[in-house]
Amino acid sequence: MKKIAFLFITFSTNLFAQTSDGTLRGQVKDVAGAIVIGATVTVSDGNGLTKNVQTDESGEFVFNGLPAGDYMVVAENAGFATYENTEVRVAASQTESLEITLNVEAIETEVTVADENTINTSPEANASAIVLKEEDIEALPDDEEDLEEALRALAGPGAGPNGGEIYIDGF
Repeated sequence: MKKIAFLFITFSTNLFAQTSDGTLRGQVKDVAGAIVIGATVTVSDGNGLTKNVQTDESGEFVFNGLPAGDYMVVAENAGFATYENTEVRVAASQTESLEITLNVEAIETEVTVADENTINTSPEANASAIVLKEEDIEALPDDEEDLEEALRALAGPGAGPNGGEIYIDGF
């Protein structure tokens, strides 16, 4: 009779120990409601217990065997801001659910504009202009109408009814 009583006490003690721990389960989503696969979820308490898991293909995570108490839950994934919740309570023999929403991480960009680049209005700096030097001008016809025709041909087709425009000394 003593052996049966000992087995019963041992069995009931193990059964009680298995059910005294709680479970924390949940799902990680982004702000648009899409599941986040592969996010790292970490749970820790004030006694030094720390566990972490990765979310599965459904964005879900499970922590089994957590002693009853208060926990901090942190969720992280590349491209998202870190989620932190310090008020998660796990009760003995209970399953707690937690829905985590990760916000998109803010990206900071710094642009430096140097003073060195100045605006240059000289005709030589005009990328679309054809600037004729003295030796180029000497090769053009002397007749006024022939000169205008040669310059328009040199400039190519232009927009509008009169074609390209001819500027002398920027005017």
